Amino acid sequence: MTFEKEYNGRNIVFSSDVDHLRELYEENEPFVLLINNENRFEDVAFARYAIDIENFDPFAYDDEGEFIESEEEESATLSEEEILAIADDEYCRILLARFDGKPVVISETDKCKIRELSVDDVMPLMNLYNNVKPTFLEKFFETIDDAREYITKYIDQVYGFYNYGIWGIYLEEGAEDKLIGLVGFTPRQARRKCPEDEDQFAGFDAVINLELGFAVDEKYRRQGYGFAAASAAISYARDHIEHHAIFVNIDPSNQPAIGLAKKLGLME
Repeated sequence: MTFEKEYNGRNIVFSSDVDHLRELYEENEPFVLLINNENRFEDVAFARYAIDIENFDPFAYDDEGEFIESEEEESATLSEEEILAIADDEYCRILLARFDGKPVVISETDKCKIRELSVDDVMPLMNLYNNVKPTFLEKFFETIDDAREYITKYIDQVYGFYNYGIWGIYLEEGAEDKLIGLVGFTPRQARRKCPEDEDQFAGFDAVINLELGFAVDEKYRRQGYGFAAASAAISYARDHIEHHAIFVNIDPSNQPAIGLAKKLGLME
């Protein structure tokens, strides 16, 4: 199966032909691998985006994350129409940004822009981290080179895998974006308790909860940037990220953050 979709004047190839897609990969042309029963065991690590169009896995989870096993294997192939429904405009917008090596803009509000971090943000991110020390972001640098390596890996392994993560909050200053804060999500699997003893840990549910993190430089606090950015992030998650629930994890002494979480409807 091979077909194309035009988006913003660019043609994106959708194909199950692995050899053909390897050629496109070498030319850095945008494509989506369509995984079927024949090619799923080939070396397809080069594919940045893939859609499984043939589901033969007899194992699944119900709506509450409980493991179930079907009685027999079923195989159904998605149609071109169904594939294009998955690869909607937002899917294609992010895909093209990935191929062009550009940070994805998540939202633009009247007050600020929310977008993915880039390697060019190394110095302002270091300054922001040292000033704010957000608990939802691990300490990742001692030197500029360490920070650059961390951001590079984060872009590839977090943005590239989940299509979300911790984003930057920016103000437009002329042709430049000024980083003034951070907002975004970290995926957390829900812990499942033993039916016989609720104090015991039985493993993880299949459902994903999103932990919201936010931090704004002290110079820009109490001006509505945190609320605008967090509201936009939550709205984006509801429209574009598959998840079970959104929650926050805030130090009880951080009253400003607790107040913002209450304003967002995440705490009572």
